[in-house]
Amino acid sequence: MARDIDVSWGYREGSDHDFYFYKSLPGAQESWSTSDRQPPLGGDFGQVLIFVGGAALSSTTLAAAIKAYIEGRKRKITVSITGIDRRIEYEGPNFSEDAKTIEAMIDKLVEETERNDLTLHAVSHETSKEYLQHAERSAENQTPDRKPSGS
Repeated sequence: MARDIDVSWGYREGSDHDFYFYKSLPGAQESWSTSDRQPPLGGDFGQVLIFVGGAALSSTTLAAAIKAYIEGRKRKITVSITGIDRRIEYEGPNFSEDAKTIEAMIDKLVEETERNDLTLHAVSHETSKEYLQHAERSAENQTPDRKPSGS
């Protein structure tokens, strides 16, 4: 049964988080601040940008997003609940669980902890070249097939 959940994430500039995954979630909103809570100063190397974000999703939508992100790729997602030592980890590229199984595990975590606020940590272990190749393939798969003119 699909549950309504609130997902959140946070990361610092230069961290290992894959912000592209977070931004791909439906309804994702993100904001940023600096480590010293001052406006960004172009040349201040002591200042670090901090990003926080969130989205309200169903467990069905989150499960589908996790499956699409992990399947066949060197990526990892950890789903946890802040303050409780419970987590679920998914890691590719040899990933075979279907979205229904992922959804069931998320629903079980929410039910057992009686909390619907999940924290995500998405990491890509792909090289820049591998990452771009997957992005290009995804874009090609979303473009309708077209025949060359004059065919």
